[in-house]
Amino acid sequence: MNPRKNDATAKFILWPERLFLNLHFLQGSSDQIKLYRTSFAEYLADFYRGFSREDINVLTHTAIQSNTGIADWYACVLSSSGISLKFHTGSPFVPQSQFTAWRSTTTNIDCDALIALAFVDQFLRAPTPDELPRWGVYITSDDPDLQRLFSLGLKDIHIHLEGCEPIPYLWLLLMQNQIEVMQFREYEKLDHTVNRPFKKTFSDLLEERYYVIQAIKRRAELIGALGLSPHFGHVPKNVIFPSPISEQLWQERRLLAEAWLVLRKNPKNHKIAHLLDHYLYAKNLFIARHVQSPWGITGLTEFRGQFKRAKLINNHTTPRLQWLDHSRKVYFAAESAHLRHIEFRIAPFDSPREYASFFSNWSTFASSDPFLLRRNISITFVIHFIRQPIASDEQAETPFHDLLITLDRQSAAMHQFRQDYPHQAKLLVGIDVANLERTCPPHLFTPYLNLLRGMPVDFSCGPYMQHWCELKRINRHLLTPTIPPLGITFHAGEDYYHIVDGLRTMDSALSGLKMGAGDRIGHGLAAGRSVKHFDLEYGDSLSLPAGDAMDNLIWLYDQLTHLPQNRETELRRLREEIEISSEHLYGEIFTPAQFMRAFRYRHDVPKRFTQREMNDDDAKKIRFMELYDLTVRRRRNKIIRSPDIFRDLSPSIEAAQESIMRKIAKLGVVIEFNPSSNFITGGMETLAYHPYFKYQKVLDGKLRATINCDDPGTFGTRIENEFSCIFHALINQNHTREEALSVLNAMRKTANDYSFCAKC
Repeated sequence: MNPRKNDATAKFILWPERLFLNLHFLQGSSDQIKLYRTSFAEYLADFYRGFSREDINVLTHTAIQSNTGIADWYACVLSSSGISLKFHTGSPFVPQSQFTAWRSTTTNIDCDALIALAFVDQFLRAPTPDELPRWGVYITSDDPDLQRLFSLGLKDIHIHLEGCEPIPYLWLLLMQNQIEVMQFREYEKLDHTVNRPFKKTFSDLLEERYYVIQAIKRRAELIGALGLSPHFGHVPKNVIFPSPISEQLWQERRLLAEAWLVLRKNPKNHKIAHLLDHYLYAKNLFIARHVQSPWGITGLTEFRGQFKRAKLINNHTTPRLQWLDHSRKVYFAAESAHLRHIEFRIAPFDSPREYASFFSNWSTFASSDPFLLRRNISITFVIHFIRQPIASDEQAETPFHDLLITLDRQSAAMHQFRQDYPHQAKLLVGIDVANLERTCPPHLFTPYLNLLRGMPVDFSCGPYMQHWCELKRINRHLLTPTIPPLGITFHAGEDYYHIVDGLRTMDSALSGLKMGAGDRIGHGLAAGRSVKHFDLEYGDSLSLPAGDAMDNLIWLYDQLTHLPQNRETELRRLREEIEISSEHLYGEIFTPAQFMRAFRYRHDVPKRFTQREMNDDDAKKIRFMELYDLTVRRRRNKIIRSPDIFRDLSPSIEAAQESIMRKIAKLGVVIEFNPSSNFITGGMETLAYHPYFKYQKVLDGKLRATINCDDPGTFGTRIENEFSCIFHALINQNHTREEALSVLNAMRKTANDYSFCAKC
């Protein structure tokens, strides 16, 4: 199967000129049809600039040669991908061997449109509600062995509540006028650029918003043209869907099936073809914008922009409205019948009262929610503190001044909440740090997270500990014996300039937070990333702050000194480079050992050392300069491009990777893998290059790892599909089916054993 064939057909469906011409099926003279094909070939050539004219003609021929109408074009999207959907036990499935092709296919084409068409083509009728009691928001793979594995029970312990917006459901709410177009951030921001010259991207977005608004009208007209009653989506009481979200999506799926059925009986029904085509054109654009498939952008920075698109602009002022906002995310995340427990990650609050309000509201509504009661699924929460990029104001007292002030307030508020509201605080089981890693080092969070975990932290009253000092003044800064300890997980090794600073971030989290058995690292990709592939892809375009480049060299030097092999040549070269960088950035030469001691001081709350302290300890002098010397700070923040030294250190970097992996295994720390998310943020060509495989090879199968969803709404996935992704990669890595299932079962058990609420 040539993946370009599928892509060419999808591009024909989304070809703006086809829609402008109202070309819902091929019609006219042979010369006109030839003109359409020639025009589309030119459009296609813009996407495949490296293809020859002959290649373009073949793709054009494949896309539209014998497909006479939109039903044929959508069917061709499936057939050219080699996908044959199955329907049994009341649910559609895609064969496991075709699962990756399905994920790729539904990047730009609405999956519900494809499923509804496949049903109509197989059964020559539209489905009825009682035939679809297991039709979820997204379909899963049809593999009996995987289904048996799932039936043993799953836990999702790395899932962000805000990343659980079910995009197909948001589309339905939009079409039913229950939410507004202007609540979507990408569309809303257009009104703030009216007086500016539109770039092409804004012009495309403006046109897309127009089509989405028009789709509301088209849908109502389509319902009328099909002769459907206003209650055509009504579901009998005895039919139980996987979630309230799936139940409401039934109306959309029946509408599509009824329209396909008409077009299959009469392909040249102009009115239905026109309405359905315009409706699906808008829906495809909407879905592609708000769902981030693994075959789209790469890199965490770009992903964050995609993530924000799916977050509605709301102003919920009442507890019930807040619950309604949360409930659709919870219903979607908890839809899998195999899920036993979820650890939702949520952002911190600024006061104990806000924590109490959230958890009180949650307990009130969740405890009486019919769906959650029926599912009997346990839900707990992990607070993830948010990394922020360094402030642009260089005159701030210290780097990350505002962030440190925020961390003091938020962490103290969380601690006080757990003291004042112990019953409600039982739902809060862990702490984490998330968001862009490369711009915000772990050591900033160390003292606050350690205080929350009840670890001794030496701090004095200052601008970055005011709230904790107040708690200390009234002797409430320590955990009482009745308060259970918090689990610790940390996003690290996910987002980095170079593999080395990803490794350095992981090591900093391990040491600064004193991680041990049962603690977890989110993603941890840097340790298993191929150094060779990274250099090939980013070596010539690598750019990073001079301070990060130097810190990488210092950390790598320290790692190599602890390895058994004799690496004197590399160490000598690193020492020389560190001395040169030290003099350039700090104005004087310091040794790697002095810098490593300074690294340890970074985990403390920023404070001013006395001149005597700095005279006695050069490490304190280094730390003082990093905090308070504006010249040093500016030099460290200056971006340098293509540093040559990293290109020749691949063997040393690989040795450092193995060292970190073994440290993780020795400590008993768990790695939380999130396949769809990893695919994007890790810049992998395929999941066959997933860092998991390098971990397992180095650690001889002794890695403790879990599979999770991360942001299932943003990625258009569910927990079973994340397992299917790794299963597919394992088979492609020449594992036997039995070996692959054994690996997945081990990861399933790890999630069960190492959740922060293991007895849930």
